[in-house]
Amino acid sequence: MKIMKLNTIRKKIFLNSIIIIALTLSMILIGYIEFYESDKFSEQILPLTSQMAELVNFKGHFESFEHNLEEFLLISNEMQKDYINDDFDNLFDSIQNLRQYEYYVESVIEIESNCLNLKELITLLLSNSNSELSSKEMNTLFVNIYLKIKNINILHNLMSTENLEQIQYHVTAQHENIRLAILELFLIGFIILILYILLGLALSKNISGSILKLKKATAEIIKGNYNIKDEIENTDEIGELAADFKTMSIQLKKTINDLEESEGKYRMLFENANDAIVILDENHIFIDCNSKALEIFKVKSN
Repeated sequence: MKIMKLNTIRKKIFLNSIIIIALTLSMILIGYIEFYESDKFSEQILPLTSQMAELVNFKGHFESFEHNLEEFLLISNEMQKDYINDDFDNLFDSIQNLRQYEYYVESVIEIESNCLNLKELITLLLSNSNSELSSKEMNTLFVNIYLKIKNINILHNLMSTENLEQIQYHVTAQHENIRLAILELFLIGFIILILYILLGLALSKNISGSILKLKKATAEIIKGNYNIKDEIENTDEIGELAADFKTMSIQLKKTINDLEESEGKYRMLFENANDAIVILDENHIFIDCNSKALEIFKVKSN
């Protein structure tokens, strides 16, 4: 069995396949990296959306507090006091939930401080609702309550706006990352396709070029030209075949030359013989004769 050489057609195809596989794996790796970036985006966006939910929850409790305070000022009954106290409990629960996020810690502390001050003012209002207070004291108390409510709403709106801006920033960045990832994958796929075509053309040219040279050499031998000048330098199976083909043509040329030389010697002996020589086939049909036979039988050669 002939041992396969290092640079064979099979190995060329195998190496081309390895290159294509390597490029494809690199494409998959880039896709995985982009997926990992998307996963990091989820890690960034989820806390922001959770904090936004807590801010919405806080806003709902604060609006409930404002409504119950308004009802208390109109009706002034004990049930409204309980509702207001429940609203404060819910507000501080929301604040504790907001504390678990690293974003806007200072703003949360400031809201908590304003809520504590507001609770003190509301407690003073509730405890003195039936007592006689001077108009100046009541006005001062209401003004302070109004200012605290306004400050809390401003702080909440600032936090909500900044939170939405952060979410929008991350969403925009992720959209850009996805766009770039699609572009990168498209370019890599296009490059892989071009390389695959180029490798295929190079391999096809390498094989078909050698085969065309063999075909041309065969045509020359058929015409009787045994001097093959086209050298096939491939060291693969086709190169081996071309080398064997060239050796065969040299051997064939030598054999034909030997036959021609032998025929020349035979013809010389045939023509110079002193005896008449007549060649007949198996059916006794005349084929050829030498000059002595023509002379004896007094026949002229055509």
